[in-house]
Amino acid sequence: MAKPSPHELEIIGEVRERISDLRLSDEYLQPKNLVRFVRARNEQLDQIEDMIRKGFLNMFKVFEANYPDTLRSAFIINEMPIFGTFWRLLRPIISDVTHAKISFLGSDKSLWAKSIGQLAKRDQFPEKYGGDQPPNYTVNLDEIGLNEFIFQNGNGEF
Repeated sequence: MAKPSPHELEIIGEVRERISDLRLSDEYLQPKNLVRFVRARNEQLDQIEDMIRKGFLNMFKVFEANYPDTLRSAFIINEMPIFGTFWRLLRPIISDVTHAKISFLGSDKSLWAKSIGQLAKRDQFPEKYGGDQPPNYTVNLDEIGLNEFIFQNGNGEF
């Protein structure tokens, strides 16, 4: 793809201002990424902004519509800084029922290990999550009757 023209760079600057409330990471705001939206919408700012907002939100609406209330609970631990950006996009479209099942436990292992321990015995999850099992221990959540997902650094490993 050709580099953005000076005029396109001006439009990209305006687009960045318009979507600043989304708090997207710098990676997503690079000219090489935004120029696609500028060209796809013939430099029309309102259309570009609408396309970006709808693109991010529609992806999550589809999930919420097709998999309603399938989550028993979720713990988000050691989340990466960019997660806050995605959460601000997700929150408006996640039902209150689903939102109530999500716990943000940060990086304090004593806090999240205790929360995980309330749902499962210590011998049912790895020591890296506060349990008694070795680091390479894997859990079949169906076997122990849990449907929880514990996310470590955004990769969904348990």
